Amino acid sequence: CMQAFQFAAFQESGPNLSICAPYVQRLEQVADALSPVDYARAKIASGLIALDKRHYRQATQLLTGLRSPALAGNATTLDFAAILEPIMRIGDFAQLLALLALSQLDRPALEKFLSNPDFKVLFETEAELRGAVTGFHECHYYDALSKLAGRTAQMRLDLFLAPHATGLLQTVRSKAIRQFVAPFVTVQLSKMATVFRTTPAEVEKELALMIRNREIDARIDKTRGALQAAHADQDEQAALKAAALAQETVEDTEMALRVLSMYRNGVVVQPAAPQVMPAGASYPAGAAAAAAAGGAAAQPY
Repeated sequence: CMQAFQFAAFQESGPNLSICAPYVQRLEQVADALSPVDYARAKIASGLIALDKRHYRQATQLLTGLRSPALAGNATTLDFAAILEPIMRIGDFAQLLALLALSQLDRPALEKFLSNPDFKVLFETEAELRGAVTGFHECHYYDALSKLAGRTAQMRLDLFLAPHATGLLQTVRSKAIRQFVAPFVTVQLSKMATVFRTTPAEVEKELALMIRNREIDARIDKTRGALQAAHADQDEQAALKAAALAQETVEDTEMALRVLSMYRNGVVVQPAAPQVMPAGASYPAGAAAAAAAGGAAAQPY
């Protein structure tokens, strides 16, 4: 199976991992019977096939789950030199893993990734990559993005990572922006430009694209030069409705108090007195019955 993978991966025309996928699937079916080294190699092969299909989340799960069940409870770390020897260099694997982890893992999963003893050993010789992942987790976004940008050329030359490097780097940057603006209702573009070491105009262009792609739910207030969270408008409308309801309650209460005060002070609005016809006068034709009814209604009980 590994020979088939190597044949597919190291062709002169570039990797064609789809042709070795059936062999890797057969290997996964007997994964529990494999040695820890072969188990990890099978996971890496599956992860690279998922990467080739642009199934980045699946690739991340496979490449971060290299420890065999046979090593459960074993404090011995993985021997990456032996595992990766027929596949790629350790530095290239660390680079691929760091970029996938930053682009696909949420904060708790990234923290778990950083505390994994196997990956601590892996990144011992890759201080720049370790600093990028740690900086991103600690919200030092510019430092993390700068370290990744310094390796862009190397990523674009990588056999497996090259077709995906630009897109994954942009995903990491967009994720950093989303995490930065998430706690705020309003963020000044000038402040964001300072954090990400760019200009307010460039930040505005980037945010406009993210809003258009529905990556963030917000709007840009050009007058104030700020990013306004969409839920801020909802909060404002709720506050206005509450204020209107409070004003209506105050007016109803004042009216009730006036009526009560008039009642206590004997102020009563009397009905109009009934019209009395002078002696000898007569009602117009057709009005006699109405007058009689009105007179009857006007009599006291």
